[in-house]
Amino acid sequence: MLAALLSTTRPIAAAAHPAPLCIGFPYMAVMPPEVYRSGLIDFVELTPETLCRERCEAGRVAFELVPQQVRLAQQTCQGLPMIVHGVQLSIGSAHGWNGAYLDMLEQLQQSWPFLWHSEHLSFQTIVDGTGEMLETGVPLPNSVEAVNIIVERTAAIARR
Repeated sequence: MLAALLSTTRPIAAAAHPAPLCIGFPYMAVMPPEVYRSGLIDFVELTPETLCRERCEAGRVAFELVPQQVRLAQQTCQGLPMIVHGVQLSIGSAHGWNGAYLDMLEQLQQSWPFLWHSEHLSFQTIVDGTGEMLETGVPLPNSVEAVNIIVERTAAIARR
């Protein structure tokens, strides 16, 4: 499965790569904007869930980007390249990944394009017998089965 994924992945355009040995800093709304405008930072890392309202719709989690928070982040970071590091994709969960997170991520990409996305490889959400979700970060097992699940899901997400 891994060989199949590697043979079908698209290379990232050279222009999309930041310069080697760059300095990144996470976006935090409480930081003074001058930190991001100082010239000392080459890119900003954003955890997109921090710009969202999380709510439950029909037993499923939904993420709604808060436009004012997105605008504030964009103004604060003033054109710095942005990468995304998420924690809610839950790509390793037995019930599947968090589709609401991907929907939100696509909306964010349209309003504030980012260079790449990284994510925790974990069981982020666990659904119990009643449909209730427990949000926790549990590491994936060190197994071929876990790798195959991640590879299949990564390929499916890349095709979206």
